[in-house]
Amino acid sequence: MQTLRELAMCPNCSSTKLYWSATKVTCIDCLSEFRRDKEFVDFVESRTLSDLEVKALEVWSNDLHATALSAPAHFVQIQSFFPDSWQRSLRGNVLEIGCGSGTDTLHLSNLNESISFFAFDLGGNVAGLSKMLRNQKNTHIFRATALQIPLKNESINMVYSFGVFHHTSNPAKCFEEAYRVLSKKGALFFYVYSSHEDNPFKYTGIWLEMLLMQIFKSIPKWMHMPFLFIVSLPCLLLFSWPALIFKLCGLKRFAKKFPMYWGTTPASIFPDLKDRLLAPVNHRFKHHDLKILLELTLFHEIYIKKTPAGLFGYCVK
Repeated sequence: MQTLRELAMCPNCSSTKLYWSATKVTCIDCLSEFRRDKEFVDFVESRTLSDLEVKALEVWSNDLHATALSAPAHFVQIQSFFPDSWQRSLRGNVLEIGCGSGTDTLHLSNLNESISFFAFDLGGNVAGLSKMLRNQKNTHIFRATALQIPLKNESINMVYSFGVFHHTSNPAKCFEEAYRVLSKKGALFFYVYSSHEDNPFKYTGIWLEMLLMQIFKSIPKWMHMPFLFIVSLPCLLLFSWPALIFKLCGLKRFAKKFPMYWGTTPASIFPDLKDRLLAPVNHRFKHHDLKILLELTLFHEIYIKKTPAGLFGYCVK
């Protein structure tokens, strides 16, 4: 079972020559310093964040971790689409990119205690999550960005990421980083937003999303939450409640074509609206374009499952 100290590298210069003291990790080559608190290391704090990363922290940093371990597990969705590949890949060193509230981290580390589970997030208080899970002896949590993963080349057997790459400034770079840290025949499992180009209902929702995102960027921050609540009402009226009616009529498959088809009340869709409308960026992918992107990254055995929720993928290095 390996530890972060064995796998870590400097995200700034890619050097593996690191000196570990009680309170910091220092790169011997470029002299970058990273704060350390016992087994937790912050690989983000010492560098200058991009404007997009700053905005991402404003939206999600405290929110994702304020109710740690309370969010529903997401990995079960990917596992259900690729059960055999998932079971076969869950071995050795496993990395979760974007651990958020820590729910998936806890569940996945408990699935197989023989694996070494590594997880990181951009959120500033991911250190708190590390303390909460300190009794998970096979789990190593640190702070980092998906664009600069501070792990050695080919050090990971399986990478898992749910809903992260499409919120970064460069999703292609995220896939490249996942590929870099994967060992040969290592597997990547992920979920990203779909463009829903063949679904007129959701495609309309995307255009509304883009319009509303521009409005949110132009209004004061103190108005964001009240305005989100106001927006939730027409969303329920136009999308969620009609979908509910179709479900009650036995047309469940058609109902899922609507955005937020699962919504019932403003509270039920509020987190999803916040995730989409306050995000600094929402990249969306067509099935064909995503496959080409993965091929250009040199992944093979590429499988992409298109669903009403988005695109779920599995590929091998």
